[in-house]
Amino acid sequence: MQDYAVDSTFIISLWRSRKITDEGAKRDLIISRCRNGLRLCQDIESTVVKERGMAQRYFMNQYKATLSAQMCGFRENRAIDMWIKQYTEDNRGNLMRYITLLFRGGSQQGKTQKAKSLFGDAHTLLVNCQGLGSFLPNLTKLNDPDEKFKCITYDEIVPKQVLENKQVFQAGNELVALGQSNCNQHKYEIWPYGIAMVCCSNNFPMTVGEGLDSEEDAEWLQSNVAVVELEDANTWYIASHTKKKAVYHIRYVPKPKVAPEACAGA
Repeated sequence: MQDYAVDSTFIISLWRSRKITDEGAKRDLIISRCRNGLRLCQDIESTVVKERGMAQRYFMNQYKATLSAQMCGFRENRAIDMWIKQYTEDNRGNLMRYITLLFRGGSQQGKTQKAKSLFGDAHTLLVNCQGLGSFLPNLTKLNDPDEKFKCITYDEIVPKQVLENKQVFQAGNELVALGQSNCNQHKYEIWPYGIAMVCCSNNFPMTVGEGLDSEEDAEWLQSNVAVVELEDANTWYIASHTKKKAVYHIRYVPKPKVAPEACAGA
């Protein structure tokens, strides 16, 4: 008997009709050594990644509705009401720059959720700043014509990221280049004018006494950043008591230290 190579069109048609798995289709394309086999494998991988991303976004939106139902709104704050007045339509084209808002406080206060609620989830770009040093996370989604972002919420941000990207956080009427390097292969530009800049952080020093390096940094932050805080026991969201709380989350409490003399006496 003689074996014949399987045509790539037949393999792809089986894959498209979901009669063979993604890995099975790639394996058959390689084994058959068909023309354009590697390119077809790459097409399968790209399709799978995009399909998985679409499914994740679908379920994420489903769970957002369920999780939002557990909250009964957010606490009002006079400082936030004053800050948000910058973004009225009358001010657009009249203000040269804008003030950044900072939610500062302990974990599980609902800072990020409150920040997203100011302009709505659909109009807020949430980015994670943790572990980036002085660099900002990728903001290229601002250039997506299908998105209508009014606010960027920077989660887990640190002062250095603000101080070394002042043009971004002032939201002035200039194009700002980001992602720059020696060869600039990742450089891109954004137009931040009139976009609300909202920061969330557990620990964001605003003075030299709190940990800043210089009085100049402290002066700039205090002139350009509005800080709102809650007491540790409070939350920005108003919890619904009709929902059962998780019983498996036990807050860590450090044990008291025992003096060496007490151990010796025992």
